[in-house]
Amino acid sequence: MTMNQSGVSPQRQIVMAALLLSAIVVFSNMSFATNTTVGCGATTAVNLSDENNWKTLCSATVTLSGGTHSCVATAGADVSNTVADEHNRYRFTIAKIKNPATGQTWERRIDVNQDPNSADPIEETVSTVHQFSDLPAGTYTFYWLARPYDSAADNIDVIAYSMGVVCTDGL
Repeated sequence: MTMNQSGVSPQRQIVMAALLLSAIVVFSNMSFATNTTVGCGATTAVNLSDENNWKTLCSATVTLSGGTHSCVATAGADVSNTVADEHNRYRFTIAKIKNPATGQTWERRIDVNQDPNSADPIEETVSTVHQFSDLPAGTYTFYWLARPYDSAADNIDVIAYSMGVVCTDGL
């Protein structure tokens, strides 16, 4: 049996080349991971006035096919500081339903103040991230939600908001 300079026989080189070409043909159309992104956002004011019901700032729908997926939603918002007193609290969350429970790990709360003795911000910013794991194939809508924390909070406008959702099949 003859060997080339690298010590590999010509027959073995032909077999390795044939296997490599076969793998390229077989795997060329195969997707190893499916990534999908969706998002939403606006600068149209949304008024928060009901402490018992979430208000949808925006929503984004994604269709996932085959397998199990993970999605990460990231959202942010600017709240106009038009309150008349101190300690007006508001809740913000991302969910797959329009009326989720309060107090979840990814829920964010802000305290908006108007103190006549200090220079309070004109706008308050809030953001959060929520990971959704083990989602089977299907269509999902993700909601960026907000509401007053309690009845003591003044009505307030969310003046800009956006949310991005990235999903992958995890391969």
